[in-house]
Amino acid sequence: MWKRRGFFGNFFEALDEMEREFERLFRDALRTGGGGPWYYGYRYQVGPDGKPVVETYGNLPGMTQLEGVNLEALDSDTREPYTDVIVDDDQVVITAEMPGVDKKDVKLSGTSKGFEIRAETENRKYRKVLSFEQEIDPKTAKATYNNGVLEVKVKLKEKKPKGIKIKVE
Repeated sequence: MWKRRGFFGNFFEALDEMEREFERLFRDALRTGGGGPWYYGYRYQVGPDGKPVVETYGNLPGMTQLEGVNLEALDSDTREPYTDVIVDDDQVVITAEMPGVDKKDVKLSGTSKGFEIRAETENRKYRKVLSFEQEIDPKTAKATYNNGVLEVKVKLKEKKPKGIKIKVE
């Protein structure tokens, strides 16, 4: 065991916690016969407001206590596709990687606040729910699927002015 002092104290505590979690996952996997494939990852990027955003993804059971993990209704057979969301001035572009499924297996649904992406075949299931701060217009959505990559482009709703400017004379 390492001595935990000063600046690196929290770092080593986090490593110990990760080690305990992996040991628990492997014990559970051996006891239940596997149940995989299991995966977990994260991605880091700078958001449109200039602040860093860390998004996690995966389907590891028991990881729901981590902030940002979207494991709603996922089981070990359902995968959360790796997604990238880019918000421009007038549109949102969503890219999701879902290898192993055909275009006919992909189902999209949208509201003014987000999208749900689903795909299911005999061998693979994908599901991802995306929420947006800005309102979008799902009627303008255009989706393409090619070589395992889904791309959805949807327009942002125009914000209507709350009033009109009145010139003071």
